[in-house]
Amino acid sequence: MIMAKQSATKKEGTTYVRSDGQTFKQPKIDATEILKILENKYITQGLDQMQMTIFQDDIVLKVVDKDKKEDPDLTASLIDMVINNPKVAFNFSTQRRWRDVMEWGPALSNPVWDYEGPEYRLMELNRLPPSSFSRKGSTATLVSNRLLPGICINEKTGEQEYWQTQRNAQVTQLTNVHMTTTPMCAELGGTPYILPIFPIIKMLTYSWGRQMQKVNQWGSGGNWFIKVTDPQGDDEAYAAKLLKNQSSINRYQLRGNMTAENLGISGDGSALETITELGMQIRQFFIASDLGKDGGQLIGGSNSAELKKYMSFIKGMHRWIEWDALLLLKPWADYNGYTDKGYQILVDVPAPEIDQSDLWLKIAREGNQSGTVTENEHRAMLSKAGAGDILKPLDEVALAALREQKAATSQNSFGAQLQKADVATRAGAANIINKSRARAFVQATLGIKEGEADNDAGDSAESAALDRLASAAEGLTRAAKGN
Repeated sequence: MIMAKQSATKKEGTTYVRSDGQTFKQPKIDATEILKILENKYITQGLDQMQMTIFQDDIVLKVVDKDKKEDPDLTASLIDMVINNPKVAFNFSTQRRWRDVMEWGPALSNPVWDYEGPEYRLMELNRLPPSSFSRKGSTATLVSNRLLPGICINEKTGEQEYWQTQRNAQVTQLTNVHMTTTPMCAELGGTPYILPIFPIIKMLTYSWGRQMQKVNQWGSGGNWFIKVTDPQGDDEAYAAKLLKNQSSINRYQLRGNMTAENLGISGDGSALETITELGMQIRQFFIASDLGKDGGQLIGGSNSAELKKYMSFIKGMHRWIEWDALLLLKPWADYNGYTDKGYQILVDVPAPEIDQSDLWLKIAREGNQSGTVTENEHRAMLSKAGAGDILKPLDEVALAALREQKAATSQNSFGAQLQKADVATRAGAANIINKSRARAFVQATLGIKEGEADNDAGDSAESAALDRLASAAEGLTRAAKGN
């Protein structure tokens, strides 16, 4: 019987190969794998930093009429329903939904609505763990989420369904579910934001394992083997057992015909450079720009182009967070008749504040020195630099008093300079100090250049004093040149 020749099969899937020949495959991503990844330090730290940046302040909620004017009473009622109610805790639950979207793709919530008197209100907002939707339901599905197959579309009805694994291990269909995903993801239920760096995390885990092998090698004295001369009985088996079980803690005695041959500790194979590079790639992934790649500050840095890029990224996040929050709260306006009356809910996630104090200080200093800003404009710039409400605008009376105070301070300061210059001039004339040194001191103190007639010193008293001291300085110059 002639057997048909079977066609060769090809190797598929992504495989990573190291220079030492060892390989590892890209992990198959499922709910179990995500749970492991979420315990990784790099993932946790990156998401924590993103969350603290995106949610620096509480969400602002308002209810406005058709003329965009706020209705304080309806705003207060809305805030009481979702902010003050601990079973909703809108600020914190919004952050938790964002985190689920980043980690899993979808965030799943169970909003509990009921009437309180005549008003339809949100009583509770319960989080449904995404991992609990990792098993398929009992109906035939047309399409389902690849990581959470409990999120699916029924093949017969075409309706979206949610199947959750309950505490009794039974998969049950839920009908009151609000799902949050990023609008840019076309897949049913979305995909985790962190999905692209799963292979990098796997590489890091592998590299750290290799580095720890290096550390263990150092602890056990390096690469070594046992030389057995004229082996007898179980000598070879004993040597093999010793090599297998020895460590930096466990030590064994060699037999008389055995010697340890140490090959030393090779400097090759260190994974630290690889770990550093992979760690930088992950940090840049979460920052979404080149800000902070060299360990510099993120918000308030000097790289304005990258800062704008990062702020655009944050504002893009805010837009879909606000839209999702609006969808959650809209039944309150619809079923209580507020929408029909022209009222709208406004949701705002405040953007992070950028530290621009250095910029405002620079503008204030240059404007003041060039005389291109008024006193009140200068005070306003200093307020923006961090002075707050301390430097309020002054009226003409207060400004006049401030100018007199500055003039008096300037005159006192100039008088002190005159005294120092006078002492130096007298000391030089009396040969107490070198005349050249006295002259240099006078010029430095008064800002006089050699041969300069300083007729713009200010009022007449200051001008006369400067003229006298300038003459004295030039006299010292001539005397110094004569010596």
